[in-house]
Amino acid sequence: AQNTGNNEFSPNVTEQNALTSYMAMRNNYDGFPNSEIENIQVTAAHEFFHAIQYGYDGYEKPWLLEATAVWMEEEIYDEINDCYQYMTSWFNQPEKSLDHVGGTHWYGSWIFFEYIDEHLGESGMIKNIFDEGVNTNSENRDYSHQAINVALSTIGSSFQEALNGMAIANVVMSSNPSPEAELYSYEEAEDFPVDGPAVYRTINFSDEEEFEFVQSTGLNQYASQYIQINTDIPVLITLNTLNGPLSDFGLHGVVKYTDDNYEIITGDSLSIYNSLDNAEEIYAVIVSQDENIEGFNYTLKIE
Repeated sequence: AQNTGNNEFSPNVTEQNALTSYMAMRNNYDGFPNSEIENIQVTAAHEFFHAIQYGYDGYEKPWLLEATAVWMEEEIYDEINDCYQYMTSWFNQPEKSLDHVGGTHWYGSWIFFEYIDEHLGESGMIKNIFDEGVNTNSENRDYSHQAINVALSTIGSSFQEALNGMAIANVVMSSNPSPEAELYSYEEAEDFPVDGPAVYRTINFSDEEEFEFVQSTGLNQYASQYIQINTDIPVLITLNTLNGPLSDFGLHGVVKYTDDNYEIITGDSLSIYNSLDNAEEIYAVIVSQDENIEGFNYTLKIE
């Protein structure tokens, strides 16, 4: 980029941190999953997309670069599904931040961009995110969430809405849920190697108890926890925080009925009472949605 940070191949945009790059691929894929040609294909899609990203902003945060590069593998070679290998670990730790750095977690965060692709603007929205990223200098500061938020605002959505939507979709885990949950589907849900995220606590509640409490101090920023509630009576679920405003969190109730219909309820306090005799599964979904980084500690009261 002529050592100026401006990509000369985009004459209508002035980039600040565009970088030149090259791709190098290993000479064999022995021991890797899939066939050799499939490994070459997904590697090419992944690494070539990195080259495209660097043409926008070479200092963009690694979690965004890696998660969208894995998403691109699925976009270009949909039938290979190499991205599935990251899902088990990711879904086993839903309390870990979406943008967690290290290990394979940032690869598993491709599911966030898959949710955006399927429900919030298709693949063009991923391009919009990188277009927006050019407007900030990310060399010394993280603007990745801001870029996502501004891009989604063009369709009246937001980073928070996408984060909460994905968290609900991850527990619905269906390619064809009832109309009430259509926004929370994945096209390939039945093929995924996971049934849903790990459950933080399971509460068995009956009219013999006055109330039950769940407390957590282990929820990261931009992450989620799931409480499964087994009951055959109406329940009231109330969220309280230990060190922050309620706006730090999203709280959702997900009820799956025996006929495979879903009910999704959102609010700081959730009343779940309709047709509980037909309820197969009930979950409370807690999402740490705010920019606050002081800690997302909460209590959940079930009564």
